[in-house]
Amino acid sequence: MMISPESFVEFELKGKSQEEVFKIIGELKDEIERLKEIVEKHDIEDYMIKPSPDVQLSVNKDYLKAAKRYCKAQGWSI
Repeated sequence: MMISPESFVEFELKGKSQEEVFKIIGELKDEIERLKEIVEKHDIEDYMIKPSPDVQLSVNKDYLKAAKRYCKAQGWSI
């Protein structure tokens, strides 16, 4: 199940150290790259999962944007 970007920040980032948050951001970037490759090759078997890779990619991009906003609010430079 996908959650909103605001919930992602609340449950995954708040209360964590800068180092932990930056690690999560790195993981999001890796996941976005992985999903981009899946979407580009457009293998039907990859689309048998729900939500589809397109949706997962979009949501992960939203999470990354929210994470960057959170870092900015904390005064952290990425």
